[in-house]
Amino acid sequence: MSELKTTDTQRDVWERTGWIWTAVFHLNLFVILIIGLSDPDNAAMRLPILAWGVGLAMWQIGLLYGLSRWGWYKRPYLTTLLVGLGVFFWFQLVNINPFFYFLLGGLFPFVYIFLPIRWAIFMTLIINSLAAYDNYLRSGRPTHWFDTGWLYWLAYSAMA
Repeated sequence: MSELKTTDTQRDVWERTGWIWTAVFHLNLFVILIIGLSDPDNAAMRLPILAWGVGLAMWQIGLLYGLSRWGWYKRPYLTTLLVGLGVFFWFQLVNINPFFYFLLGGLFPFVYIFLPIRWAIFMTLIINSLAAYDNYLRSGRPTHWFDTGWLYWLAYSAMA
């Protein structure tokens, strides 16, 4: 049987591959921002899209720097609040255009990289709740327990 790896060993792996996840996140963010800014439906919202997008990029760089240089790994409450700030930036973009849901592909890895597993699961529930709220409760459609939105939330939350 293989031995269970310690948290320090796992953290070392994430630290060693952090530049890859950062590159993927920023490439994803760049492509999605270009597509979002070029959409004629977003013409009136180009400045807020750019501001929230740049804020999201700066958030990720600052959080990665703080975790590696200042030891924020040892402060899960602070790190959870800071990851929540990134989720707030993402949610602002989603409120402008649902196309920005594609940013979740780059955001979710950082939830699990930056946070201890207990806090990462909590943050996943928050993100899924925001997505369910945005898609179904705020849409004005009647909801019930077997609505697609609730099934979406339950499925993604159960996978966490």
